[in-house]
Amino acid sequence: MIRKVYEVDPMVCLKCGGRMKVVAFLTEYAVVDRIIDHLKLRFVAAKPKASR
Repeated sequence: MIRKVYEVDPMVCLKCGGRMKVVAFLTEYAVVDRIIDHLKLRFVAAKPKASR
């Protein structure tokens, strides 16, 4: 879907142009949070628009 919507293949390396492959899926929120904290990244979800 990402490739179709954004016309960019997310599985192509931006540096070398080689194919990437999925090696793991992270499904536990606590693990994802620990990785984000370790990398000192910030993620703030956008607030949904008010419904009418």
